[in-house]
Amino acid sequence: MTENVQNKLALLESKRLSLLDTCTWFMEVKENKDGIQLIVQKKIIDDKGKGQIIKFDALKSQAIYASQDVIYYMLSGILDDMGNSVGLQELVNGRITFRGRIPLDSIVGHKMALISILLQNVKLVPKMEVMAWRIERMTFEEVMYWLSKVTISSYGDRSKSWARIGLRVMLAGPTDRQENFDDILSKLRR
Repeated sequence: MTENVQNKLALLESKRLSLLDTCTWFMEVKENKDGIQLIVQKKIIDDKGKGQIIKFDALKSQAIYASQDVIYYMLSGILDDMGNSVGLQELVNGRITFRGRIPLDSIVGHKMALISILLQNVKLVPKMEVMAWRIERMTFEEVMYWLSKVTISSYGDRSKSWARIGLRVMLAGPTDRQENFDDILSKLRR
């Protein structure tokens, strides 16, 4: 490894650690017997100053493969105080060899949480990618609205399930109909 590459990696690690101290959202990259997992998490501090971590669904194998370009794109949009990309996207570039926590800003955190929830139990990789790209394009307000619908039981636990089903249909069509996802993806990919 050249000295220039080592310097870039050291700078990225320094920025990553600095952001982890202050961020409320992060994505943990882990590996277990089933392979790599990306687990979106949020730190919450209650009125008494006690911290708690909320974990959302883990992205695994096919879901990681389907959404890796989306994740790369969103991480590249996380900026430092000077308005420059922090470079966190390099941690998920190609083969994911990094293990640890990746800090997320609030917008990317909410979007990643929604992606991790919606991609569960979806079998078609192109359909997963379509959903991920469409969530990436949502406004912050839309993401907050849908994240609350799929995580908070407004009308009982069944309402969360219905919201997930409804949002999946809205983003990528019903499961009983064949779609030409290649045409859709050619317009969505960045």
